[in-house]
Amino acid sequence: MCILKVGGLSVATCQVLALPLDVSNSKGLGGGLRMDILWQLIYIVVYAFVFVLIPYALFYYEADDEIKSV
Repeated sequence: MCILKVGGLSVATCQVLALPLDVSNSKGLGGGLRMDILWQLIYIVVYAFVFVLIPYALFYYEADDEIKSV
């Protein structure tokens, strides 16, 4: 669960910091990065976190609590 929290915060930070990188790259100062691919990758990772990893982790956390109480 801790790994999921750190991963989620890292993805959120990367998403926030990608915006100034995109602006500097559009002005020709960022080194010629393919920002469209980077944005697609960020959105795919966010989608995976929101619809796959977080619900699975919550289900696993709730199921683990029930096993310990028996």
